Amino acid sequence: MMARARMQSLTRLRQLSIGAALSPPRETIPGLQHMLNALEAAGRLDALTVLDFDLFQWDDIELETVSTFVRRWATLCGPTLEVWRGRLPFTGSWPLNDFAAFPRLRVIYLPKDYRVLNIAARLDLAVDVSRYIGDIIHICNTLEEVKITGNSVDGSLDTSWMVDRRSPSGTTLRRVE
Repeated sequence: MMARARMQSLTRLRQLSIGAALSPPRETIPGLQHMLNALEAAGRLDALTVLDFDLFQWDDIELETVSTFVRRWATLCGPTLEVWRGRLPFTGSWPLNDFAAFPRLRVIYLPKDYRVLNIAARLDLAVDVSRYIGDIIHICNTLEEVKITGNSVDGSLDTSWMVDRRSPSGTTLRRVE
């Protein structure tokens, strides 16, 4: 009974941070699978509004695992999640339609990485990022802000984009310095 009560208390989590960026994937995947199994056994995480994880060092060998990871989180907390602060590995672009599984997303953090954003390095970053973000805001109807995070500790390489859905000219996107 005590174990069951402890498992049920997990369903009241409001924020969850997962970090395995510097650990070899083959060592962290079993632990993440075990954690997800335990959370799924406890039930939906209907109170979870912030998910923060960093699995950016994983390589393309783990792409199927990463895809499964995202689908499982969508099942656990998709309807309630408001802040996606995630760094996932991809040699190509993030599949935008995956964001549809999180209908209450207000803020998305993405790494400032040309491979993740599917932006050719020779192109104007601001134009292409706004186009990419424009695609995301059509999928996530509640999105208010997209943060592109750089590699600096002080945040000097970060950029933010605000979404205004009340504009007379329709949905607009504005870069915040």
